[in-house]
Amino acid sequence: GLSPGLKREALEVLTAIFERGRRRGDIAAASSAEVLATAFDSLLSGAVTAWLRKPADAPIGPLLADLCEIFLKGAAAR
Repeated sequence: GLSPGLKREALEVLTAIFERGRRRGDIAAASSAEVLATAFDSLLSGAVTAWLRKPADAPIGPLLADLCEIFLKGAAAR
């Protein structure tokens, strides 16, 4: 697994991204930036797990794009 320091740094970067989106009004304020970062990190981990179960030549890019779109549409300010 990832070292705890690297995982913590990744979550800090994601948190900062979501906090900036909230300040700009791009991301709804219903959930904290920390919760959104944790949810997004979990989504990425799940995507990698799902991709690993697919045939070796299956690209991960389209899966990540679809999942990110679903996540962001759910987190977008309305």
